[in-house]
Amino acid sequence: MIPRTKRVGKKDFPPFTTKGRSFSTPLFSCKIVSGKDAGATNRYAVVVSKKVAKSAVVRNTLKRRFFNAIRGTKGFTSKGSIGIFYVRTPAVLASYRDIADEVEKILS
Repeated sequence: MIPRTKRVGKKDFPPFTTKGRSFSTPLFSCKIVSGKDAGATNRYAVVVSKKVAKSAVVRNTLKRRFFNAIRGTKGFTSKGSIGIFYVRTPAVLASYRDIADEVEKILS
């Protein structure tokens, strides 16, 4: 997992409906809002719906895989950016390496 200071809270979700940039892969879709504050850290969230995986164990496993893949990348180019990853059903059967490769493509 990544530290709480680098995760997105519920209060930060509403701006993502109108602004930000969207990216899409077969495993997930991602919404990114570039930050203006140079001193702030990048923050991330991973959303796994019950439609994707009924079991909480599987949902939490997917979240851990995505957070570890995000932590392994260099991150966004601008400081203070916020990224939200919406996991899709094919990610349940994907390996960690597949997830990490897709996240790397989006974040670099």
